[in-house]
Amino acid sequence: MKAMALFVLERYCDAVCAHIRSKAGRRETYRELRDHLDDHVQALTDQGIPLDVARERAVAAMGDPAEVGKALDKLYPYCPPALPAACTVLTVAVLLAAWSFQMRDERLSERFLWPDYRSPSQGEVLLSTGTARGGGKLGPYTFTPAGTAELVERPDAVREDGTPLAQLRVPLTITWAQPWLDEPELYDNGPFAVEGDPDAYGYWSTDTLTPLSATGELLFTVAEDVQSDTLLIHDQTGNTLRISVILPREVTP
Repeated sequence: MKAMALFVLERYCDAVCAHIRSKAGRRETYRELRDHLDDHVQALTDQGIPLDVARERAVAAMGDPAEVGKALDKLYPYCPPALPAACTVLTVAVLLAAWSFQMRDERLSERFLWPDYRSPSQGEVLLSTGTARGGGKLGPYTFTPAGTAELVERPDAVREDGTPLAQLRVPLTITWAQPWLDEPELYDNGPFAVEGDPDAYGYWSTDTLTPLSATGELLFTVAEDVQSDTLLIHDQTGNTLRISVILPREVTP
């Protein structure tokens, strides 16, 4: 219970941000929400309330994280604004051509149409990069690692023993063959775990969505000095996927 109390602010902020589809919206919401919670906790501790109790009260005062996140998601546009009719027709034609090209040769489409331009946001520190392997099928969905894994510093979070925490970001592609299916519901912490690290937690963040695929990142809070991890994804029937992440390359300033 003490360890859970230690991470109550981080868990609440992550749970809210899991429902915000805009990357910029998630970053801004996390920062402002964390500042608000810290101020509330400080005000309560100034009144003589113990720190753990103050954290719990501050989070309880904010309300259900899913409802808060869904409400905040409406403040950040996720889809591009409507275009004039002529531009819309041209855009659809280009997207259909790109989709067809991707189906014929996925490797070329990844290389030339959607190169990996991901980089840490302003103010973040990239600690190391590496590779992710594994994946497979869970029900009708196929999970495939797709790009460079990154370990990014989280200066606002430490474990009870003082171990600094970081965010592990693993790009992933999810595909399915039935166009009537929705994207798998992976926004809550329940489906995710890190093998051998019960304190780690994570969630899925969608970047792009098509009728037959979704791309995004698995975001896990882990120890800052991690060099390898095995990420676990569970479904409701008890099946489990394993994704191995190796981070051999440190990034020098």
